[in-house]
Amino acid sequence: MNFVDRFKGWAKGITTFFRDIRGELRKVQWPGKKETIVYSILVAAFTCVVSLLIWLVDTVFSTLLSYIV
Repeated sequence: MNFVDRFKGWAKGITTFFRDIRGELRKVQWPGKKETIVYSILVAAFTCVVSLLIWLVDTVFSTLLSYIV
């Protein structure tokens, strides 16, 4: 098998791969504008809550560690 035949096989595989991706993306049911906004707000709120919890735990441990050391 020479280089040209191997390259043709590789190129055909890549073409098939991207054609399959395109077909799968057509099957996806994309969220609407309203859903996207709601989900974005939920993610931002959850991120803030988790950040505050991590900050609180870090502050408590830092305070306790400062008393020990």
